[in-house]
Amino acid sequence: AEKLCEALPVSVEEVALTGTQLKAIPDKLRNLTNLKSLNLRCNAELLALPGWLGDLQKLTFVSTAECKKLTHMPSSFRGACEQRSITFDLCNCPLANDSWKPSWFSLGGTMFGTGH
Repeated sequence: AEKLCEALPVSVEEVALTGTQLKAIPDKLRNLTNLKSLNLRCNAELLALPGWLGDLQKLTFVSTAECKKLTHMPSSFRGACEQRSITFDLCNCPLANDSWKPSWFSLGGTMFGTGH
């Protein structure tokens, strides 16, 4: 996945890294300033989202469905949710737990697919 991300032009608006067994998000994605949609579905080994992810100004959709080890949302999404609406697909992800949602989440975050 890292090599694939190196080849992506900064103009890319959608990235799907589904089922790639990622343990971490490739750092090269932080350069994709036009990124609107990031699909990380079915990466069962993914442990955390990087703090810089919420800093991507055009990002409006993030799917972490079936990322069963993901338990933390970076606080950088607080500022992002204050600026724009972001939809999170958290189906079968520990982040779908009501106990996870920080107080700022209601500012502009939308969850769907919270079934377990």
